[in-house]
Amino acid sequence: MKMSYFRAFLWQVVMGCLLSFTLQAQTKTVSGTGRGLQGRINNNYVIGLRWMPVGDTTTANSSATNYYLNAWMRYRANGYTIERRRKNSTTIERTVTILPDSAALSALALSSTSSIESEASDLLYGALYEPIELDSGQVNGQAIRIEQGTTADEQYQRYTLTALGAEMSFRAAQLAGLGWIDSTVSFGIHYEYRIREAGISEADTAVRSFVISAQAVPPTLVLVYPPRAKGGNKEAMVEWRWRDSNNATISNYYKAFSSYFVEKAPLVSPIVYTRVNTKPLFPFSDLTDTLSYRIPLDTNGVNYYVKIVGRTPFDEEINSAPTSVKGVEPIPYYSIRFDSTHRSANNQVYLHWVFPADTVDAQAQSKIRGFILRQSSDFQTFQSVTSGAFLSASTRQFTLNNVTQSRYYMISAVTVNRDTIHSVPVFVDLPDDTPPAKPRGLLATWQDSTKTIKVTWSPNTETDLLGYKLLHASLPNEEPSVLADSITTTTYIDTLIKMDNRKAYYYLVAYDKRYNHSEISDRIELKKPDKIAPARPVFSNYGLTASGSVSLSWVNSASIDVASYRLTRKPKGNTGVGSIIKSWTVAQAAETYMDSSTQVTSYTYYIQAIDSTNNMSADSIDVEVLTVMKSKPSLDSLVGVADTLFKQVALRWVYDATGVVEFQLLKAEGTSEQLSSWKIVDSFARTIFDDKVALGKTYRYAIRAVFSDGTMSNWKEITVAINP
Repeated sequence: MKMSYFRAFLWQVVMGCLLSFTLQAQTKTVSGTGRGLQGRINNNYVIGLRWMPVGDTTTANSSATNYYLNAWMRYRANGYTIERRRKNSTTIERTVTILPDSAALSALALSSTSSIESEASDLLYGALYEPIELDSGQVNGQAIRIEQGTTADEQYQRYTLTALGAEMSFRAAQLAGLGWIDSTVSFGIHYEYRIREAGISEADTAVRSFVISAQAVPPTLVLVYPPRAKGGNKEAMVEWRWRDSNNATISNYYKAFSSYFVEKAPLVSPIVYTRVNTKPLFPFSDLTDTLSYRIPLDTNGVNYYVKIVGRTPFDEEINSAPTSVKGVEPIPYYSIRFDSTHRSANNQVYLHWVFPADTVDAQAQSKIRGFILRQSSDFQTFQSVTSGAFLSASTRQFTLNNVTQSRYYMISAVTVNRDTIHSVPVFVDLPDDTPPAKPRGLLATWQDSTKTIKVTWSPNTETDLLGYKLLHASLPNEEPSVLADSITTTTYIDTLIKMDNRKAYYYLVAYDKRYNHSEISDRIELKKPDKIAPARPVFSNYGLTASGSVSLSWVNSASIDVASYRLTRKPKGNTGVGSIIKSWTVAQAAETYMDSSTQVTSYTYYIQAIDSTNNMSADSIDVEVLTVMKSKPSLDSLVGVADTLFKQVALRWVYDATGVVEFQLLKAEGTSEQLSSWKIVDSFARTIFDDKVALGKTYRYAIRAVFSDGTMSNWKEITVAINP
């Protein structure tokens, strides 16, 4: 058995050069799918099938190696049963079982013909049947060793090489039991093929099978993407696309072709192509969407046609459109340089360069496509002055107008074979006494987690900006000192801040490459982080007035950073937060309050002081006041009349007390529902109609009077039934 090709690829597997995911994607080995080819031979339509097992359907999406290894080893031993039925039909109309044909595979591998089929059969036979010999070698100069045995790693290598061999040749895949041609189909009929492990029960078939759908019509073959070629010295670099996830058309190449050949032909009649590579080129890596191959050319200056031949997993070969290329004589290395540069008083820069071809090699002039003048302000990124357009090959000078800053300049000569020769950059210095703009957007924030101050600002837009200086002071009238003088970003973390004072002050200055300094920025102030609550206020006096109002007096907080106060009241026994009845700033200096909006109950009052950073004092010591108010008489009468015709209730009452400002009414449906607020009417009202009622229901109403001094009468209640 000739095993050189097999061993070579096995070494590459060990080195990680073959990616099993790429092979699986190429051969459509995801469980539940496969490759289907529809073709016609001698006017008889056939359907060809290609597959590679990756595991049971229920575990196909798992990345665990043993799933597809175990499935592959079972299929390899037991064979494959193929069942055919028409789409949307449950009747199986043909069943065949196939096994790998080791004898035919070995015979093709041993054949004297050096072909892809022979090489693929050699690879498949070795992966399926040959013991792996203990061997070692080198790949890319690195020593490797093939392990012997039946480990999962070895089976993984064999599985990967089986997928590769089947992808190389459909004929070899058929002999390995991984491909089949159905020649008993009818034109235009859509078929479904279920491929399952032979000899298993019907119950296991559901998870140990996959389905390929195909129609008996001539296939639509995709053309290979045309190559690009760049000529060199008796050679050409050929590059073509094999995939592009962002381009639907190019992505079809990835689906259609598993390997490629490169062919060339001189542009003489008749045009006869010769194949450059004897072994197929596979897109093993997902890191690039292109393939490239360097081909030899017999003579420079002679045009050649180059084309790509795409090979499908069913052994069809499809040609790309040809691309012309020719070898180019190498240009001897010449140095290009500026021989003079100067600037004028009106901001013009004159550049002149020399190319030794003018005096050393007269023929070199014809080998230059042109020149590109580039400039840079930082000696790192050079950009074309002419937007990439070539200056003619005879040009030796260029003038730039309205130049406002010093820059580096470089001239590049581009040869006819697209090589580039660069000059040494030169620096043209311009006078500059214009400072950067005054920095803006300065902001300082306290970082509580790190106990530092983060200072940020808006970036200056000057092209010659070099950096910033950050200045700091502890007092508003203090002369600031430099905190950092070589800042190149728009953020600075002050880790050395001393917060002895309650505030810190920051300033910023920008400077350019000529060390022109900007105007100092506006000052920003940062207040010292404050987590200490102010002292609580203290009640000094409280009591009831003759009118029933609550009189409160207190002493404000002794803390100097208090910004505001708030007075809270809640009924005695209430565990909630209470209601804020008054808020005021420290400037209002309130120390008394008269609470007249009270009812007959006991209230708890407390005061809180709040500083400028929203720290809140503890509650003042609570005071409790029992409020008493003069009783007001209830309504003289309240009558409710149900009108079943108009479905409404009329409420009428009599009340002659003076000082009434409004009447409040409550309503509830039924006899057990709690009364809730319903209406408020003015003091002149004595009748109200309720049309939001229903027949057969009972309603309860209550009413009381509210007086101008805030007192209220007792509730008067009535029940009204709406009888149908």
